[in-house]
Amino acid sequence: GYLMDLAELFRVSVDALIGFSLRGSNADEEADRIEALVNRVPFEELQAEYEKALRKFPNHFRTVLRAASIWKRFGVMHQDEPGLRRALELYRHAVELISQNRDPEISEVSVRNEIAGCYASLKDYCKAVEEYKKNNLGGINDANIGLVQIWDERKPEEGILYIERAFLNNLSESATIMFGYIFYYLVTGDTARGIRAAEQAIGHLNRAKEDPDRRSFVDKLISLLYLLLAGIRDKAGQPGKAEEDLPLAG
Repeated sequence: GYLMDLAELFRVSVDALIGFSLRGSNADEEADRIEALVNRVPFEELQAEYEKALRKFPNHFRTVLRAASIWKRFGVMHQDEPGLRRALELYRHAVELISQNRDPEISEVSVRNEIAGCYASLKDYCKAVEEYKKNNLGGINDANIGLVQIWDERKPEEGILYIERAFLNNLSESATIMFGYIFYYLVTGDTARGIRAAEQAIGHLNRAKEDPDRRSFVDKLISLLYLLLAGIRDKAGQPGKAEEDLPLAG
């Protein structure tokens, strides 16, 4: 009782509190053992294993988070409301334990987005959008917000604003990746591939234009690419083709 109360207060597992390292009593070892069973045993067995581990280590972040993901997968696959509710409960507890996290690919935002996904699966779209908006750092949830609002909440005029912003952010990221490839080929001296990469990037951006006759941010990127393409052609000994590209950069 007393140890459990202290463990709950400090958000740690009992074994961490008293320093157990005996075989079978360490929370990390137990988590490793159960994770090794994933895709090897039925969901029901995994759920039982995690629930048993949670009774022993109720405040072990990795165990709580993995258990939540198992319950969410089960709930989504079987449209099982109790399973999704259990996942929600565990994900919320994982947020409380986030200070234990050592995985750089996991953050409080990613865990909270799982909470939003649970609400969406439960068809509680208002709460799903609310959770996505709370954690919309840098617009990372714009696409999810827009999709839920347009399709599930039937609020197209609100949702399209998020979709448009998500599209522009995605386009900017895609352009950065394209320029990265082109510069890589320039630095490594592979001008032939640099030319192909620039031409492919221009084609991709032209296809992404919503209105071919209206000037937009996409046209600025295309102009930069034509300017870069002209420079690569000149470096590759194609001055005639470079001169053809320059007017298109204007």
